[in-house]
Amino acid sequence: MADPPGILPDALLPGLSAPLPGNACIRYSLHAIADAFEEGVAVGANSYKGKTYNKTFVGSAAVSWLVSVGIAKNREDAVRIGQMLVDKHGMFTSSPEGTRTFADRDVLYQFVPKRRRSLEDVTAHCIEETAQLFMEAVKPGSTFSGSSAVDTMIAHGLASSRSEAVLLAEKLATDLQLFHCVRDKRMAFFDKSDVIYEYSEAHLSSPASSLQWMGGEDTEDDLQEDNEETLEPSEEAEPTVACDKFGFILDGSDDDATVASRCETIAPIEEDLSINEWKAQIQSCAPTASGEWPSAVKDKAKALVRTGLPDSLRRHAWIVFTGVDRVVQEREGEYQSIVEEATRLMNRPRQRQMKGVIERDLMRTYPRHVLFRNTNDEDGRDTLPQEDELVPGGVASLRRLLYAYAIRDSEVGYCQGMNFCAGMMLTFMPEVEAFWLLVAIMDKTPWEMRNMFSEGMSGVHEALHVTERLMRKFLPKLYRHLANEHIDVSMFATQWFVTVYASTFRFDLVACVWDSFLVEGWKVVYRAMLALLQHAQKDLLELDMEGILTFMRDDLPANIDGPSIIRASLNIPLRQKHIQKYAKEWRAKQKNSNGTCQRIIADNTDESGNPPDKPTKNKALSFRGLRANVKGVKKKGLPRMRRKASF
Repeated sequence: MADPPGILPDALLPGLSAPLPGNACIRYSLHAIADAFEEGVAVGANSYKGKTYNKTFVGSAAVSWLVSVGIAKNREDAVRIGQMLVDKHGMFTSSPEGTRTFADRDVLYQFVPKRRRSLEDVTAHCIEETAQLFMEAVKPGSTFSGSSAVDTMIAHGLASSRSEAVLLAEKLATDLQLFHCVRDKRMAFFDKSDVIYEYSEAHLSSPASSLQWMGGEDTEDDLQEDNEETLEPSEEAEPTVACDKFGFILDGSDDDATVASRCETIAPIEEDLSINEWKAQIQSCAPTASGEWPSAVKDKAKALVRTGLPDSLRRHAWIVFTGVDRVVQEREGEYQSIVEEATRLMNRPRQRQMKGVIERDLMRTYPRHVLFRNTNDEDGRDTLPQEDELVPGGVASLRRLLYAYAIRDSEVGYCQGMNFCAGMMLTFMPEVEAFWLLVAIMDKTPWEMRNMFSEGMSGVHEALHVTERLMRKFLPKLYRHLANEHIDVSMFATQWFVTVYASTFRFDLVACVWDSFLVEGWKVVYRAMLALLQHAQKDLLELDMEGILTFMRDDLPANIDGPSIIRASLNIPLRQKHIQKYAKEWRAKQKNSNGTCQRIIADNTDESGNPPDKPTKNKALSFRGLRANVKGVKKKGLPRMRRKASF
């Protein structure tokens, strides 16, 4: 099969060993060019002003390479491409000055380590080029659905994830008014199969101008004219939504330092790997066909995630480590069948209770994420979307996924907390992969999260007991202070374990925890818990009960730096034998007492749907269906929650 337009053939990625025909009218994606550029440009020791700098390349030599392989048709074109790699990918800087200007001169440049790069939002100077590439991928002349546009953008390399594709399409619709919804002419974009779009007449009659680089046939005069033209957004266009790299909407409260901290990874890498090398390393860590994971292979996977996974490969790593990639192939079409059956059953009167619980939780799941935000609800109310209503594509996907899991596992059904796990997965991968990943972590070792949601909630009670014992061992002073203030670990740690931090903390922590959780299991969750409490210990020791509850709900999730917490957690001398000892202790206690555990699920979302990334100030610790104020909280009791809804 021929490679889709706009994508470099895989055979040419390692340095584009064979030059392309000079008249090949192909536009390559900037993602593909970035990979090829890093593989093909010669890096070594170069002299500049009497000093030698290792691992550098010369600007003029890079320009010559771009022209020689046919990516650029002339040296001026090559300079523009190089500057785009700097502006959009943060790919390299001049050495030793560190400036971000690319020139066709004997200036030295050095690649920025991949862990420090960030794919910036589409900026004003490249939005037009992106519009042109979009129109080449999604052909004008016919209508297209939101979900098909997202699929095409990912296939053509315009975006590396669905959330990135939605954000990009939103900018094209609102900033340039490139296309609109056929139904109501709105410029908002939804990743939804039944929302149909068409190109605006202005763009069909006068296509968006762009720099004609990457194999175009235009003359240098045409390039200059195109470069001078601009497309100004209409005054009526909706404002551009600024997001962090995970897709969460930013506002004025996010300063530059906070945003920058979310773009870090865990630890320095001695030698950066190319994307293809990373993929090969990840693939070599896959479990066997029978699901077994040899210890040597697992240790290699553990080392990879502790090094710090590239954001662009997180989805690939997660489905490989869990065997989901194999399941998706072996069970092709099964998820769609489950969705159809679940949708039919949900319309029956006897399923009304469970459907109502799911529907209420849909709009409470990451309402500040670009995939899930409700653009129809301008005043921020917690509205219930109907199935035929125009809702964000992520909400529709989450509904289908939760319906499907509830019918697949009718004994557990749906429980509050699942929505955050599933929603988090949808921000990194397609819907079908997210479903099978949820199934894997619920059923398989070493995760077995089904115990967290099954009747009796044995997994939660065991985790809380282990937490209490670990605090007594590693943080005895803090443990005694919390006990004196009548704070039980269930009052702050329940939602941490039920969602593996996904409902409470920013994604710079959540992503790192899940990277390791999918390899090592629950030990990582306990490590992170101890590191968080260790980080907050000084503040907590000065607070009373009400202050502790408020701090745990508001201040701690809002002010921690995820990668720093992960690094600190690795220094805690926690061993698997500690966890096993305390878990065995709990099970023996339950067996001897013949007691049953009360079912609980807690999260920190209040009744108005305030998200974990935007905590509500000056309120007591909130769980949905519960106000855990000072009154009525037992020292050793667990808060009561709504019971599960199931078929």
